[in-house]
Amino acid sequence: MLAPGPTPLAPLVRLVGDDFLQTGQREPVRMRLTRWVEAHVARVLAPLTALAAAAQGKEGQAKEGQGTELSGAGRGIAFQVSEALGGLPRAALEPLIATLTKEDRRRLAALGLRLGFSQVFLSALTRPAAVALRGLLWSVARGTPVAVPAPGRVTLPVGDLPPDFLAAIGYIPLGARALRVDMLDRLEKSLADRAKAGPLTVVDDLVLSLGVPRAEVPALMSALGWRQGRPKAEGEPAPWLRRRPKASRAPVAAKDARGKAGHAPAQPAPASDNPFSILRTLVEAP
Repeated sequence: MLAPGPTPLAPLVRLVGDDFLQTGQREPVRMRLTRWVEAHVARVLAPLTALAAAAQGKEGQAKEGQGTELSGAGRGIAFQVSEALGGLPRAALEPLIATLTKEDRRRLAALGLRLGFSQVFLSALTRPAAVALRGLLWSVARGTPVAVPAPGRVTLPVGDLPPDFLAAIGYIPLGARALRVDMLDRLEKSLADRAKAGPLTVVDDLVLSLGVPRAEVPALMSALGWRQGRPKAEGEPAPWLRRRPKASRAPVAAKDARGKAGHAPAQPAPASDNPFSILRTLVEAP
């Protein structure tokens, strides 16, 4: 059986029903099972391993033909996304995204990283095997079994599901409903395309196709940053309008004792028990 380990990606293996094993056999059996678990995690979550390797400039571990090393901005994005279990809100990475080179973008795309409308994520991790394994590892690490959504499920009620569990398996909470991150990105692109073509008045077909009940459409649109305006004339449908994002203030540089501007306050380092810290050392067993 699996038990909590030093990180969620490195669970411990404990033997159950090993009464028939001699004392000298138990540890070799446990170690063999441990190597299998490590290899399985590295294989199923291979995109994370590759992204983490690229973040550290370990091109020897990357796939052939993916180009040169990433720039500092590209490596920063790769590191933060891998540390966050394969996905982050785009707003958190926007300053780095703005400085990416064309080669960076090509390289990140080759690694499977999608710079989406509101999320930055690894597309391959939305596959059923990856979702199931991420959910299992989260449950083992927390000691709290949580059922993973059925394979192919693109939306589910949030209910009592822990927010960090949803994030770990690649679902984004939007009010009472959570959407799988790739489907959310597709929905946002479709809404943006319609809004460019003219007043956005029809959205039900897009939202309902994801399995969202009609009664939840207004709340979901609101969570996506849209509000319903007033119709231009009586009898016309009310258009959906994009809310303006609140202006964010840049960090103010700290000043030294002489009153001169210095460096901006350093951001806190990632917690040592972050789920993806293990990727710095995780390798597939032979």
